Amino acid sequence: SQFQDQLSGNDSRIATLRDQLTALGDPPAEDQPAEAPEIAQRRAELNEQLTRLTTPRRSAEEALSRANGIISQIDAILRTRQADKLPLVLVLVALSAVLLARSRTWSEQLAVYLVRRNTKTRSDFAGFVVSLGQIIFPLLGVYALIRALGATQLYGPRGELILNVLPAMGICFFVSRWIGSRMFPAAEAVNSPLGLSEARRTEGRYYSMLLGLALAANLLVMNLSSFDRFSAATNNVLSFPVIVFASLLVFRMGQLLRRHDATQDDSSLTEENAYRNRLVSLLGQVAKLVAMAAPVLGAMGYITASESLLFPAILSLA
Repeated sequence: SQFQDQLSGNDSRIATLRDQLTALGDPPAEDQPAEAPEIAQRRAELNEQLTRLTTPRRSAEEALSRANGIISQIDAILRTRQADKLPLVLVLVALSAVLLARSRTWSEQLAVYLVRRNTKTRSDFAGFVVSLGQIIFPLLGVYALIRALGATQLYGPRGELILNVLPAMGICFFVSRWIGSRMFPAAEAVNSPLGLSEARRTEGRYYSMLLGLALAANLLVMNLSSFDRFSAATNNVLSFPVIVFASLLVFRMGQLLRRHDATQDDSSLTEENAYRNRLVSLLGQVAKLVAMAAPVLGAMGYITASESLLFPAILSLA
């Protein structure tokens, strides 16, 4: 740094001048005879050169001392502000934890209650509206967590990037989980659009949640790659595991959609319902084909093509 350059500059020359002054000996005291004019002149020249060389060092030391003092004052102000914000941070973290941990359970319990208390039409509509709380309240929890972390200011540029991406990641995860709860409801009282057993519905909710996690992970990798300017090889290494993970989930989801058609007796269905079942079965087959093709493209190095095929298919499937 500039301070270090000033402090260490001309060290060898200064040492040489001091050795030369030492070689001349101490100047005579007032009650002693004056030294030879040549020696006095030489001593004055050396002292002048030494003063000229040490002046930048003394100035740098003084500036460094002043800068350290200013930094200490700023640190003290920041610590005071952070201490003042600590109660707010704790409240936001507690609120975030409650919303993230309990809002889904509360929404599901309220939806089941409304279904049992109202007529079918009213209960379906009320259940749908209440179920939106599974998205809204967790996102409020994410927002509270972001505000809490932002108040601490304990992050750098990359941490700021992650905080900025967190809302979009939360939307991917919670919306996917909400869709799973609607397509594969846990309660028998809630109508399911697919004819699946309770065990298969549980499996479907689990896969839906993991698909949301895969979408969020892909979003994070994309933003980090753009921020850090990853090379193509680094980006491929980071993206390929996410592609494989998401493809496995899409394949399993396709199998669930095919199971819906297998559980239906076409002879007892109306033409409209039979057509819907065939469409669901076709979607399941397409999902399985996409899930098989995407990892192959990624393994061949076509990561962009693999992502362009897989992740839009996931959104379309939703």
